Amino acid sequence: MKKTLGGLTLCLLAASSYGQSFYAGNGHYYEVVRQSGISWDDARAAALSKYYSGFEGHLVTISDAAEDAFVHGVVVGAGLGEVYAGGFQNPAGETDPQAGWTWVNGEGSFPGFNSVSPYANWNPGEPNDYYGSASEQWLGLNFGSGWNDEGNLGNIDGYVVEYDPKTIRDTPDSGSSIGMFGGAMTLLGMISRRLRK
Repeated sequence: MKKTLGGLTLCLLAASSYGQSFYAGNGHYYEVVRQSGISWDDARAAALSKYYSGFEGHLVTISDAAEDAFVHGVVVGAGLGEVYAGGFQNPAGETDPQAGWTWVNGEGSFPGFNSVSPYANWNPGEPNDYYGSASEQWLGLNFGSGWNDEGNLGNIDGYVVEYDPKTIRDTPDSGSSIGMFGGAMTLLGMISRRLRK
């Protein structure tokens, strides 16, 4: 029985959040989530299920150098390496590593080369489909000083959620990290009491 309780604890703590950070440049909040080895699809689904102060979450999208620097600072401050962002290649299976990059929230496309408008901040030599044609079709941040095209290789430290005031939910903020942590601790307490009987 104790092994089951330990496994449940491990499962509940597998993803950890570093709270929300406010960026005055656009009025958005950002949350870094540590979840090593997560796939881009799972990170996207997790981000879409979150909200903060009524704002819907989505994987972070970057529109300029100042926002990029802010997000980079938040990720580094949390002690994480490379994390997923809300960029992907469309259509899936695109064989030109520089073509078809777009944002998850409908903000449009961004180039597969460095640019001021629309903004892109690729590391030198990226994007490159390093493991072969169409092998890396998701955007990674904090890979060195810029962006990287990433595959589902299990080497990602987590993801960044952006809470955008343009997308507001009418539901209470019960999905916050503190509320979820309190609920998890209550559940663990109930299980622990039941196991002692």
